[in-house]
Amino acid sequence: MVIVKELEWMRSYIESVTHLLPRLKQLKKISSRRGSKVYWQHFHGLITYFDKKSFRITLYVTYHDEHSDKIVNYSTLDILQYLAHELAHLEHWDHTPQHKQLECIIMSIFMTKLTEAGYVSEEDEAKNGKFY
Repeated sequence: MVIVKELEWMRSYIESVTHLLPRLKQLKKISSRRGSKVYWQHFHGLITYFDKKSFRITLYVTYHDEHSDKIVNYSTLDILQYLAHELAHLEHWDHTPQHKQLECIIMSIFMTKLTEAGYVSEEDEAKNGKFY
């Protein structure tokens, strides 16, 4: 699987949930997008068919903060939450209870791993810079 350089840090998180995602081998690429002042963002992450038999995930890593009128980084917590949601689509395409349950299981594993890595809070990350 190809992961863009700025999201390569999440590879170990993905590897920690492979046992939950039999279709993970069909995920071919994870890319990133940056928020814009002129483009209103409709989603935080998106999973699409890459070709007829594989998938690509695109995750936003920044957003336009209307109050400060600045482009702001999403926190590590936010990005992992968006990733968990999109990965759950590999097994349950629709937003069913099963999809949400799998998303929560994935997120729980991610949060355990993040805590073990020393993550404190979004506020701490904002104050001290990117965590990953």
